Amino acid sequence: MNKNLFKLAKEHSDQSIKSLETQSTFALGDYEISAREYNALEEITKLYNSTPEKEYGFGKIKIEGGSVISYDISRKGIEYLPDSIGNFEDLKVLDISFNNIPYLPDAICNLSSLKILWAQNNGLKSLPDSIGNLGGLTELYVYQNDLRSLPDTIYNLRNLEVMSIANNGLETLPDTICNLSNLKTIWANHNNFQSVPKTIGDMPRLKAFLVVGNQITEAEKERTEKLFGGKVIL
Repeated sequence: MNKNLFKLAKEHSDQSIKSLETQSTFALGDYEISAREYNALEEITKLYNSTPEKEYGFGKIKIEGGSVISYDISRKGIEYLPDSIGNFEDLKVLDISFNNIPYLPDAICNLSSLKILWAQNNGLKSLPDSIGNLGGLTELYVYQNDLRSLPDTIYNLRNLEVMSIANNGLETLPDTICNLSNLKTIWANHNNFQSVPKTIGDMPRLKAFLVVGNQITEAEKERTEKLFGGKVIL
């Protein structure tokens, strides 16, 4: 290749790279999404040797109005989530279950539109304190992990309707659980609870509190059944 042709080829290549760096949107399937979201998808899919295009084709990514609204990253064998997980401003459903993620990044709590979080079967050792920022969350599934406690901020999730914390190592639930005034179902089976918070009687929408397989004495079970009847399943 002569010098002029080489120069032209290099200039074209440099322009293409610069164009990609400054590109504001990217095509994904039949949609255009922001560079911010596309770059996040690219970073995350690389963790399990895939691409945004492949995952969209498999139905793991759903888009509406130019934004990612649902992302299924379950059963990928990943061990962490990058901070870019917080880039999906309109994400409503996130499934990260059946991976090996012991800790969630604080950035996950930037998902202000999130409604449903599936995070079971991960070996989670804790939840970030900032989880209380997920004010729109209605369903939280963190069962079958290694949780020994829950952050106090979780009781700020006043729109929560379903909470599954079963099969962990939890020992207590504070009386402030009554702050979750929209909660309808609590799955808390197979932990190490010795009692049921008395304040669940102050939760008007609660239909079922399942605590089978805990360390609750017969005397405590009798007291609980008298107070709450069939609402608590022991």
